[in-house]
Amino acid sequence: MSKDKINDGEHLAPLEKDTALIIISVIKISASFIHLDELMDSKKYYKHKFKKESRAWLSLMEKHTNSLLSNLTQEHPEVLEKMYNVVADSLNKVQLKDKDQTALACFYAFVKSSLNDLNEMGEKKDNFYPYLLRMSNQRIASTIESKYKFITEIVDCENKTVSSLIDFLDDLGKTIISIK
Repeated sequence: MSKDKINDGEHLAPLEKDTALIIISVIKISASFIHLDELMDSKKYYKHKFKKESRAWLSLMEKHTNSLLSNLTQEHPEVLEKMYNVVADSLNKVQLKDKDQTALACFYAFVKSSLNDLNEMGEKKDNFYPYLLRMSNQRIASTIESKYKFITEIVDCENKTVSSLIDFLDDLGKTIISIK
């Protein structure tokens, strides 16, 4: 076993860590689609620049995440399904002022957490695929932050901020892929 991989079994070699981070990032992106669909249906926040940017983001993300997820599904369908379900269901208890604000906050939290995973990558961080995902997520997150400035100030029914939701998703992802 290489010296990179030894440490009590919990630490991954840099390339393996990058692979794990991109996989959990893609799962978070895929899970965010549920909340974006809710936003598209409600139309309260789904308008103007956010509508245009989120459509472009969704088209690009579906194209690029589907290929990676379909490869993983062929090799380890049960594992991928369990990972996806844990991540997708993780914010089900979040309740804000209304379902539209809840969907916006959850979508934003998934995007920001995915972006955190991509930013944490090491030597493969600037390869085409992670770079494309990172720049696209940064663009949609910036659009939300500029259009809905209140996003970082809202609090859920359990007194948790959006930042705490992002931290929760960050920790959940690391736990799932065992790099914490």
